[in-house]
Amino acid sequence: MVYIAIEIYVYLIVCPLVFLTGFVDAIAGGAGLIALPAYFISGLPPHLALGTNKLSSALGTSLATYKYACLGYINIKRAILAIICAFIGSALGAKLALMVPSEIFKILMLFILPITAFYLFKKRKFGINSENTKDLVVNLGCALVSLVKGIYDGI
Repeated sequence: MVYIAIEIYVYLIVCPLVFLTGFVDAIAGGAGLIALPAYFISGLPPHLALGTNKLSSALGTSLATYKYACLGYINIKRAILAIICAFIGSALGAKLALMVPSEIFKILMLFILPITAFYLFKKRKFGINSENTKDLVVNLGCALVSLVKGIYDGI
């Protein structure tokens, strides 16, 4: 009977947090900061929690990308380069994540999540004046950022 009470308690905490995650991710992104602690509360092992978070994030990002592409906001050639680099980075990040023991992952998350939250919430200036920037520089920048972001997301 205690086991059932604990499960219901976990669902009462986790389900609203996961709903909030979807809402925040649709508006501003970065909702993994809400989802990961929720998954940890539910008792998921760190590697499974990270994979679950990544699946939901990938689905939301795919839909947003599709909408932006339909509106003509995406440079297809640059996007293909970024996608290739992001896939390579995410594969490297996933391999790195599997090398880290679960106990160490939980400790790392205690430090990484607040740092990521600080970065996401600080005021940033978006966009560059691409008219004054050479295409090669922009393409290399996109490739490098996509590779690093892929590694981060893979982990």
